[in-house]
Amino acid sequence: MMTQTISMQDVLEVVADHFGVSLEVLIGRCRDWEICAVRHIAFGLGRELTGQSLPQIGRYFGRDHTTVLSGLRRYEVVLAVEHDGLIDEIRQRIIARSRAVFVRNERRAVFRSVRRVA
Repeated sequence: MMTQTISMQDVLEVVADHFGVSLEVLIGRCRDWEICAVRHIAFGLGRELTGQSLPQIGRYFGRDHTTVLSGLRRYEVVLAVEHDGLIDEIRQRIIARSRAVFVRNERRAVFRSVRRVA
């Protein structure tokens, strides 16, 4: 039996899609405030949903763990003032995406085991 996990790639793709930015821009060096805010949300959701360490998250973005820590502090500010459920909506999309991938993989595993038995 496989276990459902959320990958950092799931987080990156959903956050980028939600805000209409490319993955290259999200993980790139752009320092525009709007892109940085989206990146901080990805840091926060990545930490929350994957449980990865700051250095691990930093590697996805080509950044140091202290940069991730700074972004997480800004993410906490967004959470404190957010009233429209934006973060919750993105979080649910990430979980739903991960669940769909899990179900697809589970079906493939069952199909492969049935083919071996037959």
